[in-house]
Amino acid sequence: EIGELLIYGAGNFSGYYDNEAATSQALAKGWFYTKDLAVINADGTVSLHGRMTDLIKLPSGERVDIAAIEEVLSAMELIKDWAVCPVREFEKESTAIFFVADSHLTVEDTVELIKRVIAERIGQYAVPRIIAAVESIPRGNHNKVIRAALTSKFMPV
Repeated sequence: EIGELLIYGAGNFSGYYDNEAATSQALAKGWFYTKDLAVINADGTVSLHGRMTDLIKLPSGERVDIAAIEEVLSAMELIKDWAVCPVREFEKESTAIFFVADSHLTVEDTVELIKRVIAERIGQYAVPRIIAAVESIPRGNHNKVIRAALTSKFMPV
C-alpha cells in the first residue's frame, strides 16, 4: 500500500533554518515527514511514487495524480509545451492544463482532444475544467514551471 515516507534516525535534520512553522509540519517526535509517496516492496526495498503535493483531491472526492496527467500529455505530439497546475476554486482543489499548441488543429479541437485522451486513459473525473492555450509556459531555474504565473492569469485571487 502506498503511503507517506517517514524517516527516523540520527541523520535527520533538526529543522528548517528560521522557519518554525515548516519545521513543526515536517518533524514530529523525531520523525521526518518527507511528503514523498512510497511503498515497501516484498524484498524490503522502498520505491518512490511521487509527492503528496502532486495528488489533488477533487470536489467529487476522487484523487488525481498530476504525474498521471503529465504522462498522458507527454505522449501527445500535438502540443509543443504544457503544464499541469493545481488550482483552488471556491475552496476546492482542482487541476488546470495550460498548453502551447503545435499542430494544424484549432485551439478548440486541441482542447477537445486533450479532454478525450485524459478521459480514455485515466477517467472522466481527471479531465480538468480549465484547459487553456497560452503563448508560452513560464519556467524558472532548472526548467521548472512557474505555476503561479499561469494560474494567476486564470484564477484571480
